[in-house]
Amino acid sequence: MEGLEGELDNHKRTAAPRPKVDLSGLASDGSESAEALGAKNEQLISEYDAVVSDLELAEGQRDASKREVESLRRELDQAEASLAAQTDENFMYRDQVAKLQREKAGK
Repeated sequence: MEGLEGELDNHKRTAAPRPKVDLSGLASDGSESAEALGAKNEQLISEYDAVVSDLELAEGQRDASKREVESLRRELDQAEASLAAQTDENFMYRDQVAKLQREKAGK
């Protein structure tokens, strides 16, 4: 459980959203030079790459979380099955003890 808490704390630190970029400053007003338009285009591509990277990271974290949930669900199912088996065994022993006590009381 401690590992999961540490992982969650780390995720909270690293998952802080990036500040929004004002893309309106990158819009063309038609009077820019080719170099200025190229620079704006490079900034847009850079922002796009950052967004894609963030998305890929989020999808990876989502997929890892799904795998962890599935693993925990399997562990829970196994624990519940084990508990049910142990409960059945305990009832069997209780019944055997009750039978022996009845037999002993009948003698």
